[in-house]
Amino acid sequence: MKLSVALASYNGAEFIGQQLRSIAEQTRPPDELVVADDGSTDTTIRIVEEFSRTAAFRVVIDAHGLRLGFNENFARAIGQCTGDVVALSDQDDVWLPGKLGTCLTEFADPSVMGVAHGIRLVDRELKPLGLELQTDMGRTDCNVFTCDPLFTIAGMSLLFRREQLAPWLASQRPESKWWPIPAVFDEFLFFLATICGRVILLPEVYVLWRRHEAAASSVESGHTVAQAHAPAYQRSLAWGAGSSGYTRMADVASTRAAFAQRMLNEPLNGAAIPVAGAVEHYLRFERTYRRRSRLYSPDRSRPGRIASLVAMALGGEYRGRTYGGLGMKSLLKDGYQTMFGLRKNTPTPHSDGRSDG
Repeated sequence: MKLSVALASYNGAEFIGQQLRSIAEQTRPPDELVVADDGSTDTTIRIVEEFSRTAAFRVVIDAHGLRLGFNENFARAIGQCTGDVVALSDQDDVWLPGKLGTCLTEFADPSVMGVAHGIRLVDRELKPLGLELQTDMGRTDCNVFTCDPLFTIAGMSLLFRREQLAPWLASQRPESKWWPIPAVFDEFLFFLATICGRVILLPEVYVLWRRHEAAASSVESGHTVAQAHAPAYQRSLAWGAGSSGYTRMADVASTRAAFAQRMLNEPLNGAAIPVAGAVEHYLRFERTYRRRSRLYSPDRSRPGRIASLVAMALGGEYRGRTYGGLGMKSLLKDGYQTMFGLRKNTPTPHSDGRSDG
């Protein structure tokens, strides 16, 4: 099975050499590395060129000289990959040696569309910041029906099947869970993988995610990644979510259902299509959150909210998250808010990819 790495760069001279070395030192090196550079003005390209002269695998350097932004630059890199499986790479992280070999073995099953793993946050000098992501669920084998519909993963941990998923990157994407814009490329790829097959989540850490002031990624709330994952902040975010937040989640689900339906109506040659029931699953999710939005509407009377809560409970809306429901914590929150008053709306889901309680 041929393995490609897609790396997007932009003024990454300070750190990219270390990341390139960590790719070369993998126990199972890639068959090719594609670097798309977004118009760097420092020595990034020179560092990559020097690395390519000694690399034991093919290195493609796309110094296109444009400023596309990280979304389109990653899509450009992916578009030049030729491997069966593609691993996404930031320019400033460090990979641990077993990443590619361990993850690639999971693709022996043709139903597996994606694999992701744990991440450790580190500072500029690679000192741990005391936070690890995607490590608390153990090994998870999920698909559209067993995964929280708004859960997503960090892109630098994702490997995916290229021929089945990459062709859809050129399509108009559904709305992002983070902002009212089209989904970012890694969020979109994870969504595609879950609706078209299975995704394996490994708890082992294989990436050191370097956090520094020049990093392209950020948290939409303005908090640092560590602050946004603090239990107190997450509880506050979940507790404060209300009618507008749940309307937003319903809108996201609606665009995802519509996109999955377009995939079925207008399939691309060789590309994967959604599994049976995926469209209906997101439509059910949309209906659930529209009901929840109405439950939290400040215009509703308390008897009306109680009636809505009872109807949702009897209708199975609070079954476990891995069964397509809201979960018991949501029932407790909705019950409390219904009986004792509504709180301030917070429109966004959790920053770690889990929808709020």
